[in-house]
Amino acid sequence: MRVSTQIRQQRMQRMIQFIQQEFGTSERAITRVLAAEPQIARDNLQYALWMHGAIDAKQLSQLNQWLICHGLGTA
Repeated sequence: MRVSTQIRQQRMQRMIQFIQQEFGTSERAITRVLAAEPQIARDNLQYALWMHGAIDAKQLSQLNQWLICHGLGTA
């Protein structure tokens, strides 16, 4: 379980870095979503961000493509 948790945390950190760099989403906005939707954000951060308006539909699509290309998501 510990390895799986570490992998999940690493995946989330990489995703957060991408979101901040590519979309300019603030750390504060991401933190608010993590606090508001901890279960959803843990499993599908991109959808939690989209549901709360931190990213738009186009960015969600780009993020899903990025996840797939980097082996972090599913096709």
